[in-house]
Amino acid sequence: MLLTVKDVRDWLASIFTTDTVLAGFLDANLTQCLSVYQRDTGDWNQAIGGSSTYQRFHAKVLVHWGTTSNACEVKATAVFNAILANSSHYAGINMD
Repeated sequence: MLLTVKDVRDWLASIFTTDTVLAGFLDANLTQCLSVYQRDTGDWNQAIGGSSTYQRFHAKVLVHWGTTSNACEVKATAVFNAILANSSHYAGINMD
């Protein structure tokens, strides 16, 4: 299963149900939103002892929250903690 920016956006939107979560862009008209972008570091990795490979999906989340750095930092911390708490589950699939 290959992940996309939209998949990560949908996953975050399921956690932050009252927030606007965007994929690949930031709406400058919104004062509060989260935006997911793909980072350009998707190297293929060869599994030891076999012909299978795997790829990591690197994403970044931009937190645009209010007009003060304090409000944005509080929201960014909440986003980080929620990602850590929910990172073993994606779209109903246990990823442990």
